[in-house]
Amino acid sequence: NNAGIAAPSGRPAHEITEAEWQLMIDVDLGGAWRAIRAVGGRMVAQGSGSIVNIASTAGLVGYRHFAGYVAAKHGLVGLTKAVA
Repeated sequence: NNAGIAAPSGRPAHEITEAEWQLMIDVDLGGAWRAIRAVGGRMVAQGSGSIVNIASTAGLVGYRHFAGYVAAKHGLVGLTKAVA
């Protein structure tokens, strides 16, 4: 899973609208969560399986004016660790 959008970028966090924030979280983090929900039960039942999530370096460090993207990618790293 490598879904992600970084828009809007180049603006401070306080200028991002609620709709823009929700879109970034939904695409960048929600897509991975939906994939986990779709296959997780089967993987547990069969005792094996793999999901590969790619978060980008934004999941490890912060980048100025990319608040939503960075937050979502940090969330993706946490989600991946939590279900591993």
